[in-house]
Amino acid sequence: MRLWDVQTWKEKAMLTGRKNNLETKLKTGFSFEEEFGPVPINPEGTLVLAEREDDLVAVADIASGHDRFTLNHDTRGGGTKEVFKMALFGRAPHFLALQTGFSDDGRLIFTINGDKSPKIWNAATGVLQASIQNNERVYRASFDPTGTRLLTVEQQGGMKLWNTETGTLIGEIAKKGFTEYVMKSFEFSRDGKCVATFLLGDTRIWDVQSGQLKFKLPDSETTDALFSPDGQWLVTGSHDNRSAGKIWSVETGELKLALPSIASKSTSVEFNNEGTILATANDLGVKLWDPKTGELLATLNDARYPVAFSSDGRILVTGGRKDTALLWEIPLQSKTDSSQ
Repeated sequence: MRLWDVQTWKEKAMLTGRKNNLETKLKTGFSFEEEFGPVPINPEGTLVLAEREDDLVAVADIASGHDRFTLNHDTRGGGTKEVFKMALFGRAPHFLALQTGFSDDGRLIFTINGDKSPKIWNAATGVLQASIQNNERVYRASFDPTGTRLLTVEQQGGMKLWNTETGTLIGEIAKKGFTEYVMKSFEFSRDGKCVATFLLGDTRIWDVQSGQLKFKLPDSETTDALFSPDGQWLVTGSHDNRSAGKIWSVETGELKLALPSIASKSTSVEFNNEGTILATANDLGVKLWDPKTGELLATLNDARYPVAFSSDGRILVTGGRKDTALLWEIPLQSKTDSSQ
């Protein structure tokens, strides 16, 4: 993991990650290619999380690149044996898969590790705050925007909400029921009132407070979904070449508009903070849209997934070809052009 000075774009520090060994390659899905991965940074921009081993997460200081402390998500056993058991004998993939992230207010860190006990830590001290006891293995998780609840996704798709102070169960959002070993993808609205789940053409909007289903969106096969910043709309990326994406009403579940076709599917969707620009990305490039009208604003042919907007909306960062990240300047109140 590399840290860069954004004024000079010179490398400030390199943080040690997992060893580049066979076990690590197996855990990335048997892929031997180097790819971009998520980099969890706290809202203040002072701390970054880096996985070191199966159970260990380093909490590092961004200014110096030095570790402040480590979090030990102890699973009482290594993951190597389970990974090789799956690879060689086709057994159920009950392997360790460490993931982590900050709450939106930066107070808390979660860790999950393919076991039945997600953990919540104090981000300032590294002290364990809560250890959740679940009856199924957990492979995905996320804090809600308030930081008071943790959403977990189980191996067979079940989704539960937990109190982050006590680790107690609040309620169930979705029961398990999809094909075994397939996990739902999800996205919170910014106010934390709704969560969208999407998998295999099944996109739904749930009420977080009650756990009740609000809408199942018709013809909504998608690879990614995202709420607009004001919470009024849900954007789904396209699963085919008929449209670049669709925008749905969160209030009624009705389709607002379908973006024009780009002759290929969209891998991901992303809003700027104001909700005035929508980015869609795939392995052919990135396109910027006006989400109110569906008008195409720009085509960035050299850009690739992933994409993210700066907080002020002036800069878009994207992946690029080979080992490159690209930064794009977005003029305010002006349409951009692929030649600029």
